[in-house]
Amino acid sequence: MSILLAALISAAAGILIDWVVNVRIFHRFRRRTPTTYRNLPRHMLVWAAIVLAAFTYAGFFAITGGIGWLNVRQWVQIGALFGIACWAALPLPLLLSLSVFINLHRGVVIGLLLEWLLLSVAFGVICSAVTVR
Repeated sequence: MSILLAALISAAAGILIDWVVNVRIFHRFRRRTPTTYRNLPRHMLVWAAIVLAAFTYAGFFAITGGIGWLNVRQWVQIGALFGIACWAALPLPLLLSLSVFINLHRGVVIGLLLEWLLLSVAFGVICSAVTVR
């Protein structure tokens, strides 16, 4: 039950983070990439992917127990380290490799990297707060 709660809170936080980072801060760089979509249905698809990621992070956190095996005892550190490790394992190399083949403005790439770092750390801290604390 706590994993479901962590996933739902993470999903809400993730949509808020995406809105702040991509829609408010880095949106101007998407205009410099002509084939980047900027309409509401596309944002809804991105938000659905963020909700899926939130549930995936919560499930993965439940399976692995975070990274408390590193002798880290504080729930904030466990969550932050878990989020950074997940970001370094998946979104970082994926976004960097895609940016080589897709014609994106570097501001879009930096925005996506920053967004997914914030999402990963937030998901990790929320999962840790709900389950470890």
